[in-house]
Amino acid sequence: MTTALAVKTQPESQGIIPFVTEVASYFMDFLETDFHKVRNPKRFIQTRNSSNLQVCINLNKYKRYSPLVWKVIRNGFADDSLKELRRGTHTNQIPQSLLKLIQEQITLIEPESVEGIIGLFRNEIDLGLSKHPNDTTAAITFALDGIARTIREKFLAAFIENIREPLDRIKTATVDSVFQIEEELTQVLMMPFEDVVSSIVNQLTLRRSVDAEELLGQVFDLKDVKGKLESFFKGFAAGDLFFEVSELVNNKNLLEKQEFYLYFCDITYKNHTYPLFYVPVGLREKTETGKERH
Repeated sequence: MTTALAVKTQPESQGIIPFVTEVASYFMDFLETDFHKVRNPKRFIQTRNSSNLQVCINLNKYKRYSPLVWKVIRNGFADDSLKELRRGTHTNQIPQSLLKLIQEQITLIEPESVEGIIGLFRNEIDLGLSKHPNDTTAAITFALDGIARTIREKFLAAFIENIREPLDRIKTATVDSVFQIEEELTQVLMMPFEDVVSSIVNQLTLRRSVDAEELLGQVFDLKDVKGKLESFFKGFAAGDLFFEVSELVNNKNLLEKQEFYLYFCDITYKNHTYPLFYVPVGLREKTETGKERH
């Protein structure tokens, strides 16, 4: 007999049932949401961090390496197929003509296309405040979701469409992977917005004067936006997995409290992609003399 049934069968203890139920509900809510119902999970897949450092590699673009990863997973990580990675073994080059086209498309971005959506960003903030006047966290989340949608639909959509056909034609990407490029680019451009939007919402909630358009324009500056697009596609077009991993190692040394993880299987929710499973990964560098460095 369970404790709940035991309590239920004793009339003198019936008064405790609502209390027990409420406590159980409290902890269930905590375990499911950590009391942040309006926030998305923090561990989402992103190619670059807020400092524009590469922090992730999409292994799917290395056609001979990705099957090795799945072989290791299927064998319960007992397989040693990933034991060693050498330069020149796993490569993926996309034509220079495509890279040139991408660069040309970046160059063609006019100041008006960037400046024109700053007002739309401010509208999303105002909408967030109007829908959640007594909950700044919900207002911030609403505004950030709206800004991400605006970047994707009003800024990136036309840019991505101009490179979709050549990507599909050379068989280096499918419609799904082009979609993934769009999502990752949205994440890259959204990185500096969280702090700025939080600050603006808090100031407006306190009825303080704030030049929202100026602050939003600073984090969506044309030169900075073009730089992020160029940096993203340079990483996207990287031709050697060895050098990409080397860059991750170098970037890890610049960051604090960072570890390597292998993500496999994912799910997309509210414009972010999250790993369903992940395991820590250890990397060791072997020098020409045979010595290893962690």
